[in-house]
Amino acid sequence: MKQKYDIPKQIVAQIIRNICNYFPNNEFWIYLFTFVHNYKALIPIFVYQIFKTKLVMKNVMLALSFLIFGCQISVAQNNFTADFETFDSTPYYFRFGNNTNVSFYPRWKYSHLITDNPLVNLLNNSSKVLKYSTLDARTYGLKFLFPAPLNLDDIDTLSFDIFQPANIVGKAVNSTYSSTMATTQEIRVKLLTYFNTIQDSREDAGVVLSFTGAILPYTTVGQWVKYQVVVNPSKFAAADLTKLTTGVVGMAILPTYNSGVTLQTEHVCYLDNILTRQTIVTNSVASIERSKLKINYANGEIKFNSEIEFKGSLNLYDVKGSLVSNLVKGQIQRGTHSFSPKLSAGVYFVSILVNDRFHNFKIVVQ
Repeated sequence: MKQKYDIPKQIVAQIIRNICNYFPNNEFWIYLFTFVHNYKALIPIFVYQIFKTKLVMKNVMLALSFLIFGCQISVAQNNFTADFETFDSTPYYFRFGNNTNVSFYPRWKYSHLITDNPLVNLLNNSSKVLKYSTLDARTYGLKFLFPAPLNLDDIDTLSFDIFQPANIVGKAVNSTYSSTMATTQEIRVKLLTYFNTIQDSREDAGVVLSFTGAILPYTTVGQWVKYQVVVNPSKFAAADLTKLTTGVVGMAILPTYNSGVTLQTEHVCYLDNILTRQTIVTNSVASIERSKLKINYANGEIKFNSEIEFKGSLNLYDVKGSLVSNLVKGQIQRGTHSFSPKLSAGVYFVSILVNDRFHNFKIVVQ
């Protein structure tokens, strides 16, 4: 018995309304009706072929839902990745230090380099990974610079793979700096609002993820472990959200957080497959809004074109996340606006605040 497909009249009506909204031009309907009139004999054959298989039917229903629900499709994409296999897939990375102003101490000895994967298996079959070793097992780690600042809303998921041959619980300590051995080890991540590229003994500003699911007790040895956390603004304290309003310029991975000891011999771990992922809803308010904003830089002039009028601001930041200039603030009219800040060669980001949402655009000054 052949399967029958019935589409409710309400759905058909909604489809027609959406098509009319997306094709308001009368000429479109003239062409459509002309086609139907001329080729009406072929239409039943065409419809039969479409509904011939269940697989095609699923695709048709997907297309129908695309029309019914406002043509919105959710697409997950990576906006930062690091797998260390090639030069292009290796971001700028640096040691994440402490919050002191003193010179480098011998107990802060560390190293980081790209090396062969110590354990190739189903959990991680990469050929190259990033090796990190340190004597100080405290709130230190490695930090990674994003190609462009991200809004907190741009990061839905943050994850990476980590491997350690041995943990630091009960490991011999340097008695000059530590009186007792470590009793705990956990992984934390810090979202950075500033990225220092000069002094590796300094801690960068930002927010350490401390909500449920972001703290991973880490004593597993001899196998790859996946760290993954869902980043939702609702999980952040109000003060932390304020810190992140200028954008996230990078992230720090802290594999010995809260251990609080200095070791006699270095602790070693390996990192790989670092990524932040964003789920983009096409034709969402944010994506439509961004499509109406344009930034261009040429001959010492920043040109901002807006197809919408809004109340907000335009701020200019350098690659470290430091504010360079408040370009404009208040009610911003549609049209083209020009700014001529004095900039040295480098990478900068224009952050546009529209209706409580930030849109960041990268410019390069040569």
